[in-house]
Amino acid sequence: METKAFVDRFEEDLAVIYLDVDPSIKQKIIVPREILPEDINDGDHITIKIEKDVEETFDAEDEAISILQRLKNRKKSVETKPE
Repeated sequence: METKAFVDRFEEDLAVIYLDVDPSIKQKIIVPREILPEDINDGDHITIKIEKDVEETFDAEDEAISILQRLKNRKKSVETKPE
């Protein structure tokens, strides 16, 4: 998905950007200036491309499942430990 946007201003190392999703509502996002191309200036119109990173999503899910399993195993070992 792509959406049009407008670079309103820079505040130190941040860029204030308004999305052109709905003309009746100003959708503001703030991003680090460093992720924008170097030649972007106040007043420039840009296109933002948004896509799902399937591989990163699966990796994060696997990591969460692994952490939960370790926590469950730790809890079981504490419960079965002789006093």
